[in-house]
Amino acid sequence: MMTIEISTNRVSWTDISYRVTRATHKIASRELETLEFTVTNPSSAISVGMYVRARRGTATVFEGVVYEVRRRKVANVVEYGVRAYSELALYDRHVVFRLYDTGTSAGAIIRDLASLETDVDTDNVDDGPSLTMPWSIENVPALAVMLDVARGTNHYTRMKPGRILYFKPKAVG
Repeated sequence: MMTIEISTNRVSWTDISYRVTRATHKIASRELETLEFTVTNPSSAISVGMYVRARRGTATVFEGVVYEVRRRKVANVVEYGVRAYSELALYDRHVVFRLYDTGTSAGAIIRDLASLETDVDTDNVDDGPSLTMPWSIENVPALAVMLDVARGTNHYTRMKPGRILYFKPKAVG
């Protein structure tokens, strides 16, 4: 059984599993990891920006941030349709202006952009290929740059629970 918890500060978590009527966890190669769920009559309101995590037993399988909330009231029942993305979505709020020189590896670019958020573990970021010419980035969300680098180098980018960033080559199979 999956346990779903919410928090405003990533320190104290509230279990809302007993109120969840539907939950879907998706991982796609070209999209961010997503958790969608419906909560009926929660004890407190769920809002955009709150943190959410899903656990199976003692293993955390998803940590992310609430990105979209749809509220619906029928009679005395209030339903919240919630969509949360992995914490990689937090990079969408950082607009960057950068210049990367020839020879800068794709992993170095990812590590540089990862430093925009605190407490992100970049030990699982591979170097990947290097730039063959200077690259100027102006007024672009950091998330878009990270996903473009991954797409252009045939790597995947994923933020796993515990704020562990992965940038690895896609495996054939």
